[in-house]
Amino acid sequence: MSDDGEAIEKFLSGLEKSQSSAAGQRSGFSNGKSQNTNERGRRKEKPQLSAVDKVLPDVLSRLGLDRRLKEHSLMQMWLSIAPKPIAERSRPLFIDSQHNLVVTVSDASVAQEISLMKNQLIPHLSRVAKTLALPFAGIRIDLKHYHQPKELEPAPAEEPLPMPSEKDLYDQHLTKYDNGLIQDLSNKLAEEKTPPEIAAKVLKTFEHQLRLAQWRKLNGYPICRNCSNPVFRLHEKGANKLCFNCMIQSE
Repeated sequence: MSDDGEAIEKFLSGLEKSQSSAAGQRSGFSNGKSQNTNERGRRKEKPQLSAVDKVLPDVLSRLGLDRRLKEHSLMQMWLSIAPKPIAERSRPLFIDSQHNLVVTVSDASVAQEISLMKNQLIPHLSRVAKTLALPFAGIRIDLKHYHQPKELEPAPAEEPLPMPSEKDLYDQHLTKYDNGLIQDLSNKLAEEKTPPEIAAKVLKTFEHQLRLAQWRKLNGYPICRNCSNPVFRLHEKGANKLCFNCMIQSE
């Protein structure tokens, strides 16, 4: 079961216990208690419902962010897996709804080179995706967005956003939950007998994404309304403000 599935299962289990407890209280009040006691019982249940209302968005937001961090980790591996001449003239954009890695390229010649190398590239990407518990179908080439601004380019602002140093990221305190994700990924890499050099890169990239997201949140970076990822800039899409990747996916 994936990290997201386990988190959802734990949350639903806790929710069922809360509902069961509330139902037991209501049953007790109706078997011989006065109407005033019933009213007090109902008043006690309200905080439980309020707590659920507060917890659910946090859980769903966290699950969405975890998934996006894993996707970013897979995308970053493109630079290590693709040959240097191709990596220098292409960049991964996002994982589409059919579970393809969408890679934008500088021109048609690069697109042709990637098409000819798909049989070599896809097995490596599949192995990384599997260890990250991400479904993966293949590579989709994009010729449209390469020359558009990258998500990582800072937007002009009255007060430029700070940039983290390696020390800033190293000093970030990872939560028990984050360390658990890293350990689970490490165990999965070992189970899949991933080559040590690839396993080390995957773990380093994933941990870097965790630390970077945490640092950005603490330093006032805008949050994408769709994926909860803190980014340099947001783009208006209708009534929403989205990161570059989510904006492209919504086109």
